[in-house]
Amino acid sequence: MQTIRLSQPAEAALVIAHILGYWPEGKLVALSLSRTRPLHHECAAGEQHEAGPMMSFPIAASPLPAEILTLQLRTFVRTYRVHLLALVWFCDDVERALAHPEQLVEVVSSAEAVTASEKTLGNPGCAGVIVYCALVDRAQWVDMGALLDARDGWEHQKDQCEHPERPYSGSQFWLAVARASQALHPLSQLLDSPTGRALNSGDDVAAPHSQSFIPPIPAVKMAITQAATLPEVWQQCSRRSYRKSAGSITAGNDVPSFSQWNDSLEQLMPRRLKRLVPRQLAPREQPALRDSERTKRSEETVREGVRESVSSVSWEKYHYADVAKSPQRAGELLAQLICQKVRDRVILFAVFPTICSVTNVSDRKLVALMGEASEAMPDAEKVHAVIGFITFLNTLAGTCGAHAYATVAYLHWWLGEGSAAMHAAECALAQSPECSLAKLVHYAVSVQLPPPWVESVATRNN
Repeated sequence: MQTIRLSQPAEAALVIAHILGYWPEGKLVALSLSRTRPLHHECAAGEQHEAGPMMSFPIAASPLPAEILTLQLRTFVRTYRVHLLALVWFCDDVERALAHPEQLVEVVSSAEAVTASEKTLGNPGCAGVIVYCALVDRAQWVDMGALLDARDGWEHQKDQCEHPERPYSGSQFWLAVARASQALHPLSQLLDSPTGRALNSGDDVAAPHSQSFIPPIPAVKMAITQAATLPEVWQQCSRRSYRKSAGSITAGNDVPSFSQWNDSLEQLMPRRLKRLVPRQLAPREQPALRDSERTKRSEETVREGVRESVSSVSWEKYHYADVAKSPQRAGELLAQLICQKVRDRVILFAVFPTICSVTNVSDRKLVALMGEASEAMPDAEKVHAVIGFITFLNTLAGTCGAHAYATVAYLHWWLGEGSAAMHAAECALAQSPECSLAKLVHYAVSVQLPPPWVESVATRNN
């Protein structure tokens, strides 16, 4: 595993984005850069550890009070005996945040309170905590330590003068101090640093992207392309069918069966699985290995194996219009994802590596099979085929299905594709803020919660 050392604390922003798998926005993220308490019992107590764990706070329209931040950060610091803490506010616009510094003042006050309290507490093995603060957007970043030093210097000079002249005041004070003290820097400075280049060498660091982000996944690109090339009458008919079916299902006048979706999913089954279901994928039939034969694979290696398994797939073989059969049926299929029973079985089909049909899966059996799926590495080609088909339906109908976005988000998360999962979850929440599946995925990606199979597979192979 490559070890990356930070040349300056501000590079913690890049590390956070790298860990999350996407560039956060409207979040205050706390990342432990050094601690004296192990996260796992295998680690020796008292030894210094590298980056992690991490916690985040959503920054809404109203400022998050320092009292709440301080309480949470104190608990975080004391639990993991954090010695060096990076506190990074990923905002929409740095200059706007400086011009309206209410939230900034709360963050700074909380950081100072945590530093002071931990120094006086004198916990064994934790000689105080150093908190580094940074303010970051998609173009600029501010070193809060340099900004506060410049502010204190200006205040000192003002006190020494009998008739001080204030060159800036009011809402422009913080912004003017940041510019005058050279605490305001372009983000490219971090991206071009040795740490930025090291993280970006594998093309998986989440650099800022536009809102029209399209996941670089062949199945998704193919689905969008196929939907865009269909005649306008297909799109119009699909939209009408979706609105009619969705209204009927929402009103309780129609309870969709799973036969239509099952028929479509069977056509998406990878041909190699149709010919022969690979028994070695079944978690309960894995042969026992001697300790000497076991190989160590980290969670990152497991995820890399999933990504590489679809690198040579020819996605042109999936003609999603043929799977949908008609624009009317395409709209009906998309609307049926509103029903949780249908949605859960689509997810089960995708994430269970060897299952070929889910028509007769009861609710009780569904729970049991999802438990089994959580113990086996997923078939990425199969999952991407389902993602592509749902994306095709949603694009064809004018991206009107919040539950379709949520289902896609969950499947992306299951494969460890954090950036794509977060984008789909945000699209779902933009249409339906109370969509529970989208909220679940959004939380899972925000706190870097891995899919359950990752730990199971990694543990079995160690």
